[in-house]
Amino acid sequence: MKTFIEIIIVYWTWFAFVISIIWGIYGAVLFTPKSDSKFKTILLRFYQFNFNFMGSLAGWFCFHILTIRLKAPYLNIGSTDFILIILTVLGLTGHLPESIYGLVISIKKLGEAVANRIIKSDEK
Repeated sequence: MKTFIEIIIVYWTWFAFVISIIWGIYGAVLFTPKSDSKFKTILLRFYQFNFNFMGSLAGWFCFHILTIRLKAPYLNIGSTDFILIILTVLGLTGHLPESIYGLVISIKKLGEAVANRIIKSDEK
């Protein structure tokens, strides 16, 4: 008889793909504002679908890696596993795309702030 983790490892691909499609559709319907242009609405829905589909699929991929690592006969949990757990939770709950987007925007704003400070210090 197979254990629960072995069943997950065997069938995770199909389950992950179906759930990721559901998250993609959910994101496309929920996060796409209505627009006057039908083409723009379709384009935004396609973008939101891909954004949320890939985020969910990344979470399932991290979950798959965690199940393989936890199945190993020796249990050596490190900082990589902690990062995988965070990515798994964010991906499976649908928050990974927004988290990555927020991180990119934060880095951009930090770069702009540093550039502005450098420019101001050069003016003095």
